[in-house]
Amino acid sequence: MGLKLVGKIIDAHGIKGEFKIKFLSSEVEWLDSLDFVNIIETNYELVSLRQNKTFWILKLAEFNDRNSAETLKGKDVFADEALFITSDGEEPFLSELAGFDVEVDGRVRGQIVAFKETPAHFLLVLKTYQGYFEIPYVDHFIEEILRPEKKIKMKFPEDLLSEEYKLKESFDGDEE
Repeated sequence: MGLKLVGKIIDAHGIKGEFKIKFLSSEVEWLDSLDFVNIIETNYELVSLRQNKTFWILKLAEFNDRNSAETLKGKDVFADEALFITSDGEEPFLSELAGFDVEVDGRVRGQIVAFKETPAHFLLVLKTYQGYFEIPYVDHFIEEILRPEKKIKMKFPEDLLSEEYKLKESFDGDEE
């Protein structure tokens, strides 16, 4: 398996070799299964992880003082992508839905190409033949997730796919 970018080291924390880390998403259920992190192509053993107000505090076995911790300031943090794979019946991680078709009323309306996080909920960025649109990823809109078919059946107002809500940016390298 490969690695998935999960966060960034903001700075050293305290004098005992701890790090301030900012995760890319507030969806952090996978942290309970985390034993190692990968930074600069090296695996480090996780000793502890706790949440602060705006960041997390990470302690790795290999770092015991502030000076050594400061050497990783600004570095990206990766985790085994196997941590982000769920089984049927479990709520999928958003990353598992990339490439899924979105079907509304029996018609495929587009494909999920990206995700955004807002304070209220996550958004699916849907690529359609008309462009890109953000669709709220909320229980009320989700009818069924069909993993083998790589499809999500949804029910949402059609006007979310109107010109008024079309995004101006591209998400997968396409030019509009």
